[in-house]
Amino acid sequence: MKNFFSTLPLLLLSFFLISGVRADGGCPDDYEPVVIDGEAVCEQIIHHCIGGEERRYLDSHNARLCCDPREQLVIYDEVSRAGVCCGFDQIYTGIKPNGKCCPPKSVLNAAGACIPEPLPSSCQGCPAQQPNACQLGVACGNAANNGLQFGKCYQLLFANGHQLGRGVSYGTPDMYTQDGYIQNIPYQICKTPTDCGTGPVANMQDFYVKDLVGPADGSAPFGWSNSLNGAHMTITTSNNIVDLAHFNGRTSCSSCKCVVQVSASYACPAIQPGITFWANKKVTLKLQFLEIPCTGKFNFPIV
Repeated sequence: MKNFFSTLPLLLLSFFLISGVRADGGCPDDYEPVVIDGEAVCEQIIHHCIGGEERRYLDSHNARLCCDPREQLVIYDEVSRAGVCCGFDQIYTGIKPNGKCCPPKSVLNAAGACIPEPLPSSCQGCPAQQPNACQLGVACGNAANNGLQFGKCYQLLFANGHQLGRGVSYGTPDMYTQDGYIQNIPYQICKTPTDCGTGPVANMQDFYVKDLVGPADGSAPFGWSNSLNGAHMTITTSNNIVDLAHFNGRTSCSSCKCVVQVSASYACPAIQPGITFWANKKVTLKLQFLEIPCTGKFNFPIV
């Protein structure tokens, strides 16, 4: 008997109860017929789990088992104790009861199979995408240039991550503001209203901003930012240089992000503030410029 017990898994402590065979040759419920020394008897095996009854579970085959205290036990139903016991080198992946035991750093694919977890992307908000799947290049400058390129297009973000869009309330679709109901505007950096040019923009060099969405009424294919004498910045279809707002700025940082500190600022305190230019050139605004295709057509991954 000593040798028999030594072969039992350490996970279980088992006890045997012996009962006589019934007159009809059967055994009581929860007993099984066995032959000992040539005599048929009924035997009941009572298991106790190492770690207590909270380590007991019912597997997918309705077998009552115990889960090693060193393994992860996931219970689907507290009443029936239906669940699964993941191995030493596994973790439960997915949402119970539809998950499964997988190697560490795994995810479930559409077929429910364990696959290696994709490498995280540096694109904020896309941790499960392939590297560079939707990573937009951030304009980062140096001692000579502010990081922008003439002729290229950018999406503009405030330091809090909100876009520079247009439209605050009904009747103001052409006023630039934080957020706004006109979003995802490609802004092209130009040398003059007639020549966007190419090459880096030097720190504090003037540039003009072309809005490639254009007026909300569709009257022109593009427009320019315009803000004179402290008024809110709006879009204009004029190509006259005296009607346009000219920007300049230098490379800077905000919360560990590259930004361009431009010669503009908030027009007034508001939940969705507008943009303007002030006579005091020390009043500036930090904007993040994310490079995007001027056509608006992305070809992922962006590298």
